[in-house]
Amino acid sequence: MKTKSLLIISFIFFCFSVYSANAQCGVNMLTNPGFESPVQPVIGENHTGVSAYGGWTNTNAAPFVIVKTAPTYPNGPDNAYDGIQFLDVQGATATIYQDFTISGSTKFVSYGGQFSSRGPHPFYSNWVGSVSIQSLPSMTVVASSSTGLFHNGVNQEIWSPAVGITSLPPGNYRFSATFGDFGNFDGAYLYQDCALPVTLQYFEGDYKNNEVALTWKAESVSNFSHFEVEKSTNGTLFESLKRVPVSDTAIYHCTDRELTKASTYYYRLKMVDADGKFVYSRIIKINTGDNSTFTVLKNPASNTLALAGMQANGIIRVMDMSGKIVLQQNVQSQSLSADISYLRKGLYIVQYTHGETTSSRKFLIQ
Repeated sequence: MKTKSLLIISFIFFCFSVYSANAQCGVNMLTNPGFESPVQPVIGENHTGVSAYGGWTNTNAAPFVIVKTAPTYPNGPDNAYDGIQFLDVQGATATIYQDFTISGSTKFVSYGGQFSSRGPHPFYSNWVGSVSIQSLPSMTVVASSSTGLFHNGVNQEIWSPAVGITSLPPGNYRFSATFGDFGNFDGAYLYQDCALPVTLQYFEGDYKNNEVALTWKAESVSNFSHFEVEKSTNGTLFESLKRVPVSDTAIYHCTDRELTKASTYYYRLKMVDADGKFVYSRIIKINTGDNSTFTVLKNPASNTLALAGMQANGIIRVMDMSGKIVLQQNVQSQSLSADISYLRKGLYIVQYTHGETTSSRKFLIQ
């Protein structure tokens, strides 16, 4: 069964890195990044029964499942992120990989891919999607992407990117994507020497007083043209909302008042340099009909995170600005106090999930 509404008032994604979005970045170093070859014979799930597929290797015992999409595919996104096919896994967490080589000198590398999950399922297990770069032959992780959290009833059937940027000296490496039961993956990429002259420190949004307020912070802006704020009602098809030129300030704002009550909206930034190259930020999901009473009682916080306005049998998760989960705890009453004395000072997101409803709040540790 497909879930179309996400009750989220401020489901915020932070980006230290961005997704490379156009061919001007150069040639993708990965083979078969969209799982388009070989083309599958039928619409829906195609079980190949093998652990290697089109240049990819699956380290899990479960075989590759390649989905050929249709306009109304019932068990996942109706459209692949790249082409007409995407990778699905069933029954267990999986890690797929490809090996690659950096030659000559140290290279600036951008990498990542798109994750999603299918609709609600009785055997669904929560999972985190991420991409990592490992050094060979030691298998040491030398770089990790942002992460996406997926759980039953939330974040389903929408493609969400995991992205990373790093520098790699000459040598042999492994590109690995890890995701969970009923997880999907598509649009993998690995580019050398592909980066914009801008660093996006964060991108956030909030619904209040019948408008969505978007805020982002950009640094190291040089030879940069503008930001283009894009908006969508389905998370797939985006239209331009506003063009924001580069300025001397590091913090930028955009307000959207063209809203419908109790609707879900999706926002992203298209960041364009002076040469016309561009990259996208991650996607923010905002719902204008969330009346959640979930509250952070003491903000800024210090050693204890105090929360209220919840219900039993819920879950809270605290994430840092890179999207890494640093705390997860079950909710058994309307209020909760959690020890955060071990966390560094800075900005965090606390996410409360109850059933199919998720609400997120920002808080600061001083």
